[in-house]
Amino acid sequence: MDKIKNKQKERIFKAITVSLADLEFHRTKSTFWVKELSNTIQFIHIHTFSFDYSFRIHLGIRVKNDSFVAASLNGPSSFDGWWKNGKLFNNKRQLAFDEQEPSITTCTQSIIDYAKTIGLPWFSMFADDKELLTNKYSPLGNEEKASLIEMINGNSNKKNIELSNEIFRLDKLKNTKPKK
Repeated sequence: MDKIKNKQKERIFKAITVSLADLEFHRTKSTFWVKELSNTIQFIHIHTFSFDYSFRIHLGIRVKNDSFVAASLNGPSSFDGWWKNGKLFNNKRQLAFDEQEPSITTCTQSIIDYAKTIGLPWFSMFADDKELLTNKYSPLGNEEKASLIEMINGNSNKKNIELSNEIFRLDKLKNTKPKK
């Protein structure tokens, strides 16, 4: 990534970090903003394309007791709309930027808009563990659901919890409290 692109990207990320913190999502890694719940981690991942000055936004939910070795991008992304009324996804979001201030401002606002209009309703739908287990649109697969049931029943695997903490750098959330 060239220096100019990286500088502009970081300007955007710093601005969205402030707005996402208001939504209880905190930046713990360079491209991840997370919200820790009792048994799960909700996250927003912003992928920067190497071939262009643009982003793709991914949403996901991880069971803390999951043994998978990476963040599973199991939720909506800025290029799809499988779970919600198509009207929200018809909004043209500008997730590309250049060196000009208006494009940086527009891109920043588009990311924040996506987090508020797509991310928050989706995360709210699955904030309750029961919904993750029973809702036909749950992003969790059978193994993840089994891990969640184990966690709810107090049978979590310490190594899996540590793995989740490592993947998302939850140690950076020391000053925030997990939400129910």
